[in-house]
Amino acid sequence: MTTEFTAYLVLSLLCALINIAPAVSHLIQGHSGPASFGIWVVILNILGFVNGVLWIDDAQDKAPIFCDVSAKLTMVGPLGLLIANCCIIRYLARIVTPNIIVESNSTARIRIWTDYTLSFGIPAFIALFSVVFQVARYEVETLVGCSNVSVLAWPTMFIFIIWSPIMCGIACGYALYVLYWLIRQHRELSQLIARSRSPLNKSRFIRMCALAATYLCISAPYTIAGTVTILHDIGPFVPWKSWGYIHDDDNKLSDVRKNASYELNIRDWLSVTAGLTVFFFFSFASESIAVYVKLARLLHLDNMLQLSSSWLNRCSLAPKTLVRTVDQSTHPLEWARGGQHQTSTSTYPTFDKVIAANRPMPASHVSNPNAIIISVVQHTKPDFF
Repeated sequence: MTTEFTAYLVLSLLCALINIAPAVSHLIQGHSGPASFGIWVVILNILGFVNGVLWIDDAQDKAPIFCDVSAKLTMVGPLGLLIANCCIIRYLARIVTPNIIVESNSTARIRIWTDYTLSFGIPAFIALFSVVFQVARYEVETLVGCSNVSVLAWPTMFIFIIWSPIMCGIACGYALYVLYWLIRQHRELSQLIARSRSPLNKSRFIRMCALAATYLCISAPYTIAGTVTILHDIGPFVPWKSWGYIHDDDNKLSDVRKNASYELNIRDWLSVTAGLTVFFFFSFASESIAVYVKLARLLHLDNMLQLSSSWLNRCSLAPKTLVRTVDQSTHPLEWARGGQHQTSTSTYPTFDKVIAANRPMPASHVSNPNAIIISVVQHTKPDFF
């Protein structure tokens, strides 16, 4: 097992785990485009890790049912990522469009279901009809496991190959549109977002733009190079004469092919790249951290974890404790008492008790008449990342 493949396995598992929380948070908030993107990222990275572990050093037919499903999903998964990214950019284009009609609840539901239908419906359609150009049940390859086996014929072009360039072109068109309006109205971005009544705030809008732009810059050249590579790998072109001509005795749908000399290529790293992109822009956001905290509490891991980092403490509702040391020798009235040090412990009030905590305290309630009462208010931080 090479260092490259070890890194691939580790990153696949890591990307599958760390992207669950962002995907769940987007599902809850109704961000259908990022939610679809996150679901595809988790699915593809889980499949990449499982396939790599099962076929780490051989190409034997170990799991037929798993291979039937895995081969289809890994074939259409990159297209699913492209479509989901296109849905994200289309949503951003709607927000930056000036003088647009405010989206009603029914319109929002239609948009959300349209995004999910496109992101998962088109890949499902291709996976279902891939049997037309499929010339074996699947192929088992060392390192990456199960993959689809196709022949280059005209059904292959129209059912499978043309979709990635089409969706990439549409995404590029929407991206140019968003860029145009962002340049023209960048000073009014907050007003545009508020006017659209979107569940996004400015921070999430910027992060969503960054995610879409980053993945588009990666996927656009990959789509061009990948299309050329697919045409080369499954070629030469075979004229479609009949079903029996394509699926002859040498290309039965029941056959399982094996390839023990496979090496990782750029297509295998696409899901890892997408997972790292989502992780960078969304995994440290407050909504994702809230999901992490809920999962930790659900799994009873909150007692084992040290939630002392500031980005986790702001999600906790437990009161904080302030330990302060007051040097009474600095007070002229206490100098004669020997300059003793006093350590006192006080508790931060919760937000609903701040007003009551700031009320004047009667002198009779103070143990030391020379004590200085310090009121500490912890301000919540905005969602800046």
